Amino acid sequence: MTKELYPDIAKITGTTSSGVERSIRYARKKAIDQDHGEIYRTIGVSPYTINLSNAQFLHCIAYRIIQKEREENL
Repeated sequence: MTKELYPDIAKITGTTSSGVERSIRYARKKAIDQDHGEIYRTIGVSPYTINLSNAQFLHCIAYRIIQKEREENL
């Protein structure tokens, strides 16, 4: 993922691949700190019992978005 997705995102946003990775880690941490892990519960995992990698976190978020879109289109 980091060799394909991060450089593309970095190019679009005017940063580096490292900056993209750091931003994702920061977003994960904020998701726990600011809403006490509600985003993790929304995607079906516990923020305190599992340590997701960036790829796993993004996968869970993408899966939840797809799931919501399907529910709305029924």
